[in-house]
Formats: sequence, C-alpha cells, structure tokens
Amino acid sequence: MAGKISQLKTYFSLMGEPWLSAGDAGKLAQIVKDLEYLDVRATCKKEPIRWGMLVDMLRLKDLTNPVELCEAVMMLLCYRAALRSGELTSGLTAADICWDDDGKGFRVLLLRTKTHRRGAAISVHIREDRLCEFCCVKLMRKYFRENKLFQHPLG
Repeated sequence: MAGKISQLKTYFSLMGEPWLSAGDAGKLAQIVKDLEYLDVRATCKKEPIRWGMLVDMLRLKDLTNPVELCEAVMMLLCYRAALRSGELTSGLTAADICWDDDGKGFRVLLLRTKTHRRGAAISVHIREDRLCEFCCVKLMRKYFRENKLFQHPLG
C-alpha cells in the first residue's frame, strides 16, 4: 500500500500538481495504517484434523494391506505427537523407533523438525492407549511384526 502511495506522490510531482496538504497526508497515513490490519480476504487456513475426523478416515483403511497399515500408523503418529508428515518421511527408519521394555510404548528419534533444526536429536514418546479404537502403539507393533522389523524378543 505504501508503495502505491509513493507512486501517486511521484506522479503528482512529475505532473507539477500539488500533493496532499499536511493534514490530508496525515489522514491518509491513518487510513493506510487502519487498512493494514483489516484483511477482508477469505482465510486459506485449513481446519485442524480432530480425533473424530481421523477415526472416520482410519475406519476406511484396510489394515491388512501393508501400505494402508503404514499410512494409518503415520496418521496416528502425526496426530498423537503433533508432527508434520515431512518429519516422518525425511529419512526416518525402523532403527529410529525405540521400543519400551514392556512393548507398550516407543520413542521416535527425530534428527530435525520444523522447530528443532540443529543440535542433538529429540525424541517423542508414545504410550499404548488400551481404551482407544485406533491405538498408534498397537498399529505400530502390528506393522513391525508383519514386516519383521523387531530386533529383540518383543516381536
């Protein structure tokens, strides 16, 4: 907006016409300041996924299909740990999943995230939810078993 006003001021100067009086310039400055905070455009921000929406999507998955099982695990992990999908798909391997001794939880080791870009890796801990229809830990365990990814007796 300030750029357009500057262009108008230059145009008037080149045409030899007077620009605004000091009082009018002050009024215009106030209007511009007010307009900067008034956004009349429709928002492009998407609604966050709520638990019910996620459950509806998961019910459509065929969890006997390895690809759909993997997708379900990723969806649940992103939801439970508040991760972005890119944080799970940028080099994460089975070795980055550290299972608790009791097998009822795991830690995901993340080297980088949007908010953690340097320094030591961080981990996110997920525990089993026995009351939940779709439990991230149970589905991750199923995925590990079906793909023979366990490195110790848990599997």
